[in-house]
Amino acid sequence: MKKNILKYVDLGSVGFANGISVFLGGLFWLYLATLLETEGYGQLSYILAFAGTAVVISNLGSHITITVNTAKTKIIQPSLYILPITVSIISATLLFLINQSPFVIIYVVGSVITTLYLYTLLGLKSYKKYARAIIIEEILEIILAVSLYHLLGINGIVLGIGIAHLIFAYPLYQYFKNNKINISIIKSTINLSLHSYSLFLSRTIALVSDKIIILPLVGYTAVGNYHLAIQILLLMNVIPLTVYQYILPHESTGKNNTKLKKITILISIILSMLGFFIVPNFISYFLPKFESTIEILPTISLAIVPMTITLMSISKFLGVEKSKHVLISSTLFSIFYFVGIQFIIPEVGIIGAAYSIVLSYTIQSIYLIIANKVVFKSFV
Repeated sequence: MKKNILKYVDLGSVGFANGISVFLGGLFWLYLATLLETEGYGQLSYILAFAGTAVVISNLGSHITITVNTAKTKIIQPSLYILPITVSIISATLLFLINQSPFVIIYVVGSVITTLYLYTLLGLKSYKKYARAIIIEEILEIILAVSLYHLLGINGIVLGIGIAHLIFAYPLYQYFKNNKINISIIKSTINLSLHSYSLFLSRTIALVSDKIIILPLVGYTAVGNYHLAIQILLLMNVIPLTVYQYILPHESTGKNNTKLKKITILISIILSMLGFFIVPNFISYFLPKFESTIEILPTISLAIVPMTITLMSISKFLGVEKSKHVLISSTLFSIFYFVGIQFIIPEVGIIGAAYSIVLSYTIQSIYLIIANKVVFKSFV
């Protein structure tokens, strides 16, 4: 009984923190939508698309490896931080040379540091500490980004977010200082890192990098509308993501979470219906200039169900380090999404990106359901 109570307290801590963080983040992006014209909003999303891609490339899938390894061993391995931080500095520098903005360096390196720190806390099951960290970081991010926008324009938003991320550099330094460096751990975890890397690279392609590809096809205004739709999709994804973050370290130690997963999938169906029927009316009332967003939302909201099934399925595969199926499903997602963008958008416009996301996540989730049946004899 006590264990069950603690379980829901821990889940509640992660859920509350993610909910507050995403709610504040959602308000922040909606505020920016009122502040910027659709074209300016599209330009900002384009800059962050490059920076966000650099962040995921730099992470090298190490954040999942850190969570799984820390949950199993109860030992922090700072060796797993070395490679992603080094790559983040290199990729950020290359990005600076491309777009001549020094602020992207701070954004990329800071984002990688934040990810490593937060996923270490999840591995340690320090859920309350995790909750405090993401709420503080989100509040600081909004204050700095809005303040610096009025001084530096769009670049100020990028700089403000980057500075907020850097607050976790000190606790990460403390981990280095207080724990031994064990390079051999990198070799023993490389398989899991590579497979989880493929997963999050594909998710980034869908939710971040795609704007780089879409821009030449439709222009800044359409990208701005699409970016707002993606932000709303991420708002709807907060409950499934919270459950995923909670169960991953538990799956790593052999605990079963089937009932919780099924409840989460049912919740995602409700969220999808809300996004289909109700949310477009709010956007129409509060942000009428984002006309294409209103058209995109009913379609893109359908993606939340296969997204949730995907998250619930991969938690098991990553937790027990049978990540081959994660790699295969991520590859399928990327192929169908890229093909969809190239062939559907020229025919129907920006809503083609929404069709592509729904199709790609559906195919990925179907594959993972079949893989779960074969490997674990279960649905998720």
